[in-house]
Amino acid sequence: MAVLYERCTRLALPTPPPKFLRESLRLTEDHLYDAVAMSEDERLARTVVELGDDKAKGLTIRITPHKPIWYIRRKEKTLRLRDIR
Repeated sequence: MAVLYERCTRLALPTPPPKFLRESLRLTEDHLYDAVAMSEDERLARTVVELGDDKAKGLTIRITPHKPIWYIRRKEKTLRLRDIR
């Protein structure tokens, strides 16, 4: 229905913003496997999950649909490192 509306009116329907969940914990290798599985899960399609490491301040895994990515987060700048896979 939304696609038909967009084609007929050339206007896009507003989409709701994604949910954002953040958790701080001690990251282990198991969390990496969980992050890849979560990125492939269709139930989390509109959700962004961030897992921050307690020990290495600023080290973060951001999980979006089909993209689990390492980040270093600082006050001044956020650096995207690479895909987890």
